[in-house]
Amino acid sequence: MSIHFRPALLAAAIGVSALLAPLASRAGTVGYLTRVCSGQSNGSSAIVAAGHTPVPLANLDAASLAGLDGLLFINCTAEPYAGNAAIDAAVANGMVLVMHDKSIGTGMPVSGTRIPGGAALQLTSLTNTNVDVPATSPAATGPGGPVGNTSMDGTFYFTHRGYAALASLPPESVVVATTPDPAQVVTFAYPHGRGRVVYGSVPIDVFMSGGIGFNDTPAPGVRAFGANLIAWAMQLFTTCAAEGYTGAKLTMCRSVCESGATGTTLAGRIRLYTAIYRETPPCAR
Repeated sequence: MSIHFRPALLAAAIGVSALLAPLASRAGTVGYLTRVCSGQSNGSSAIVAAGHTPVPLANLDAASLAGLDGLLFINCTAEPYAGNAAIDAAVANGMVLVMHDKSIGTGMPVSGTRIPGGAALQLTSLTNTNVDVPATSPAATGPGGPVGNTSMDGTFYFTHRGYAALASLPPESVVVATTPDPAQVVTFAYPHGRGRVVYGSVPIDVFMSGGIGFNDTPAPGVRAFGANLIAWAMQLFTTCAAEGYTGAKLTMCRSVCESGATGTTLAGRIRLYTAIYRETPPCAR
């Protein structure tokens, strides 16, 4: 996986127009479990709406996860997540895990604390119909359409089933959605190893195609949220730190790939990085 970068700017900077094709909106393969929870949808319609290819899975073992770019996992009610070594390894090696946990904060161990990098999470089970999506959220816009603070409110069914305490989130976390209290985080994301974890409690299986709440008034907002979230999560990037870089190399990588530099400035930084380290910056691979 490489750091997400605008293909046109990258190609102009390094003078290789052939890079435009492989880097321009590559569709990823996203696995999903064929079994469904009580919401009656497996969530695969969110993968399609996000522009990626759904891959049905019967199991969550190493063989099933091999080669996937991402995994959409809807954890059912009354099934506390106790961890999965194959998922942990796949995320560490670059896979994106998008988990909607309907059992958040329940069970022993508490469901959600066994996701990769999530041992310190403070999770609370709470059913409610009020979800706020800040304007700065990566799920506020995307292929599903705009989503705001009222887009998922007022449904006959819960639009979130619990939250994480803001102070307990892993380092470098991005807040995606909250309750009306911004310290109660309904959905968040963070890098882990070479991959990424997106975790939350919005029960998208209820409102996606085939779900029991598909025609409910806020359902379009939930569908938009699901598509936008997956589209953002599946941007093919990792941070320079997640590449394992430290010291001067980390600083230089960030100046190339994470600074927002463009044009001749960017071109010069790429040439300098390549000359010093005898390799292509990760965002140019």
